[in-house]
Amino acid sequence: MALCMMLLCSPEWAAAWIAGNASAIADFYAEDAMLLPHNNSPVIGKEAIRSGYKTFLDQFSIKGTSEIAELEVAGDWAFMRGTYTTTVIAKAGGLPVEEDHGNWLWIVKRQRDCSWKIFRAIGVSEPLVTEVRAPAVPETSKHGR
Repeated sequence: MALCMMLLCSPEWAAAWIAGNASAIADFYAEDAMLLPHNNSPVIGKEAIRSGYKTFLDQFSIKGTSEIAELEVAGDWAFMRGTYTTTVIAKAGGLPVEEDHGNWLWIVKRQRDCSWKIFRAIGVSEPLVTEVRAPAVPETSKHGR
């Protein structure tokens, strides 16, 4: 649980997202971290991650929740897996709201100062569920006529 409190469960993580503070969010990542965003190229290094978040958060505010479904620790390494739900709101013009939900996976690594930092991260949106209906079968086909 200490690992959880140092990362996703910490009040600082939520506060950084609510405030739109890209630098505070990036502080949760290791210097050599890699972010694997959905439908985009990998973002490599803490500074590139901070810059990417800043570009995004300059344009949008985000609110949401995240839940941990699994947490495993093995020495100086751990992985965390969970789900998220977010609402993205454009700060000026454009689409006012986008809602998203999906799954995430982090590989985290204990640093020399004993803190835990995100080493690799990926998030994947779930497709919107739509009702699929089978095509109507003509009456004559149902009875073999």
